[in-house]
Amino acid sequence: MSASGFTWCYSILLALGAANLPYKGHMLLPPRYAMAVLELGYLVVILPVIGSGIGILISSWQNFMRSRSLFHGGVAGYNTFANVYNIYNASRAVPMVLKDIVGLLGKGDKDKNWLVILLVALAALGGAVTTFAIVRASARAKAYKVSYELNRGNARAY
Repeated sequence: MSASGFTWCYSILLALGAANLPYKGHMLLPPRYAMAVLELGYLVVILPVIGSGIGILISSWQNFMRSRSLFHGGVAGYNTFANVYNIYNASRAVPMVLKDIVGLLGKGDKDKNWLVILLVALAALGGAVTTFAIVRASARAKAYKVSYELNRGNARAY
């Protein structure tokens, strides 16, 4: 889920950057192609968001069924709403986005088409690398803390 979020942020930054970067007397990426970066970025991000949302939803339902608490019921209710909302909006948006992308990439300027694909690929790679770096730093910090506690003789279950 975090890789999807970072990918979306990087897609926005790259689309805005390319649309505002002067190149040979005009902008590197015309507004229609900048929109294509965002649309293609949305297509790359939405399926993992919905998939991980379903996993989070099932987990929250399991927690509620185990604990039967108002808090866990509220979390399960919110996750149910968020997942239904995401699926509903994706089912409305994806056909329009696909139509726009296929129309533009099928008929547009080949160089700009490749630039759109490259920017989205860079955004996806950046999202994955950022997530990997955060997970690795968190694991390193946890390992350091456990090692420190073990060396002090305060061993406990983590």
